Amino acid sequence: MINKKFNILVIIILLGIFVLNAETIFTFTKVANDKNYITDTYYNMKSIKNIKQNITKIIGDYCLFYKTNISKITCVKDFIMNSDLYNYTKTQNVILSDKLIKDGGDCKSWATFYKGIFDYMGLDNGFIHSTNHVYLNVYDETFYCNIDQLSFDCHMFGEV
Repeated sequence: MINKKFNILVIIILLGIFVLNAETIFTFTKVANDKNYITDTYYNMKSIKNIKQNITKIIGDYCLFYKTNISKITCVKDFIMNSDLYNYTKTQNVILSDKLIKDGGDCKSWATFYKGIFDYMGLDNGFIHSTNHVYLNVYDETFYCNIDQLSFDCHMFGEV
C-alpha cells in the first residue's frame, strides 16, 4: 500500500515538473521568437512615462476638446506638424516627450511620443514594425490611422 502511494506521488510530481517545464519552454520560445514583443514592451514602458510629461498633457488636453476620435488624432498631428515642434535626430534610445520636443528623436521616440498622447486621450493604438522603422496605428471601430514622425494616413472602414 505504501509503495502504491509512493508511486502515485512520484507520478504526480513528475507530471507537475513536466507541465511547468513545458510552460516555461513555450513562454521562452514565444518571447525568443518574437523580438517585436520585447521591443514593444520597452516602447510601452517609455510611452507610460510619456503620459506624465508636460507636452503630452498639454497636447492631449487641447485635442480632447474635439468631438470625434479622428478629429482628435488630426488635432495631435496638426499640433506637431504645424508648430515647429518636430525635430528628427537619430538616437540610440527612446527619448521622452519633453526632451524629444527640445532635442529631437527618431521614429522609436516619435512613436512612443504619439502612443503616450493617444493613451492619455484614451484612444486605442499599437506599434507597427517594418524593416528599420516603427510607427503607430490608432484606431476605433470606424477607422484606422498610421502615424509616424511626419506621415499621417487615415482610412475609414468601408471605404471603396
